[in-house]
Amino acid sequence: MKRLLAEESGSSVIEFVSIALILLIPTLYLFATLFTIQSASFAAEGIARESARIMSEARDEGAARNYAAGVAAIAAHDLNVPSENIHLDISCSTPSCLDAEADIDVSVTIEQPLPLIPAFIRDRLGTSVSVDAHALGIANPYLERSR
Repeated sequence: MKRLLAEESGSSVIEFVSIALILLIPTLYLFATLFTIQSASFAAEGIARESARIMSEARDEGAARNYAAGVAAIAAHDLNVPSENIHLDISCSTPSCLDAEADIDVSVTIEQPLPLIPAFIRDRLGTSVSVDAHALGIANPYLERSR
């Protein structure tokens, strides 16, 4: 019996591969999750900043809101974020965003689903991360604007 316990003629390759897989797969998923959340964070920040810039330089409020929605769609496509998960809210300190020196507050919320989770699990458990970004713009008082 002692001879069987003292004998160590096993295959270290099998042990190494099994331990590497046990540690590697969760690490890869962690990185994929972090990169997905970072992508949503970049998208939210960029959408908020550029939408505030568009609204502050706008000559027509309706067109500027449409342009801001277009910025959201482009950023979503570029950063691989589902565009239906983006909520863009533009509010102004005055009744119209075109008033001189109106404070324009842009708030963006993105519900980013976690990677590699099937839709039927995602629907039941709500496995998504909410990423928020805010930007503040001031309407340019020197522009001639249509009302």
